[in-house]
Amino acid sequence: MDTPQVDILRTSLEAIRLRDGLSLTAQAHRIGVSHSQLSLFNRGKRGAGEKLLRGIVTNIPELAPVVNKYLGNGHDTD
Repeated sequence: MDTPQVDILRTSLEAIRLRDGLSLTAQAHRIGVSHSQLSLFNRGKRGAGEKLLRGIVTNIPELAPVVNKYLGNGHDTD
């Protein structure tokens, strides 16, 4: 079962993608992960691994507090 923190992270990523007018592929490229990896995460089929979280913090710094809260609540990376 997903936690509220991972749901917030997914929702925030989607909101930023739509705000910036990006396709899922373009957002994945911006973050530095594959389209498949981001799609699986967004659908709840994959956890947030280190590469995804690092890419979010580095390339979408406004989501750093969301990632920090996610990690601060005992979540580990895949």
